[in-house]
Amino acid sequence: MKKINYSLAILTVLTLFLLPSCQDKKAKEDLLKFQQTEAAEASNIEVIKQFYKLLDEQNMEACNDIFSAEGKCYMGSSEESLVFEDMIPFIQMYYSAFPDYQHHIENIFAADDYVVAQLKYTGMHSSKFMEIDSTGNNIEYKGIFIIKMADGKIIELWGMEDDLTMMTQLGLELN
Repeated sequence: MKKINYSLAILTVLTLFLLPSCQDKKAKEDLLKFQQTEAAEASNIEVIKQFYKLLDEQNMEACNDIFSAEGKCYMGSSEESLVFEDMIPFIQMYYSAFPDYQHHIENIFAADDYVVAQLKYTGMHSSKFMEIDSTGNNIEYKGIFIIKMADGKIIELWGMEDDLTMMTQLGLELN
């Protein structure tokens, strides 16, 4: 009987010391994974902030470098994708018509490999845009982007912008 009690006592002591050790190891692994995810999300946010800064500096080459080689852009409700390089002429058209065109990040957050950015665009219409002659009007409208990241690069960018508000501010009317 003493041998059983002695064995139970040893087993109890070992359990008290080893069980928390296993739990601590699991907790440390979970904490490390959480910290790595947090760091990756913060890094992805900084990449996107840098992307919009470079865009407003009209540094298209540096912007293109932020996209992965397979990176795709989807704008509006179109299911058709473009690589960033193919969007450059369209983007340059905006900066030509609105030389002070700016992207203002109003909200930005990340979850896992995704970054969501809510933007406000501003600029003054000082030369022809599409078929609209210069109006001198200031524009201000909003957009939202959902961006998928991998290895610090954009692999997918989905954007939706309030183009109707912008066109109304340029004097177009719906019939």
